[in-house]
Amino acid sequence: MNQAMNQATTLDELTQRNVELIAKMQEAAHRGRGFGERVADSVAAWVGSWTFLIGQSVVLILWMALNVIAIWGPWDPYPSSS
Repeated sequence: MNQAMNQATTLDELTQRNVELIAKMQEAAHRGRGFGERVADSVAAWVGSWTFLIGQSVVLILWMALNVIAIWGPWDPYPSSS
């Protein structure tokens, strides 16, 4: 039983070291990003957020509804075949 406890402790220690190593590698990669990569990550984080997705859906639904009822005349009419 003592050997099983030593092995479990060893596995726990190994797992902890691996997690710490991966965290250090990710931090180093994060620090090495260029301006374009940082901007792209920021844009992707915003566009992938629930706030953006819900807002975009609301705008799209409003646009479709206004275009269907055409309150001020159809500003986005179906293209004619002239």
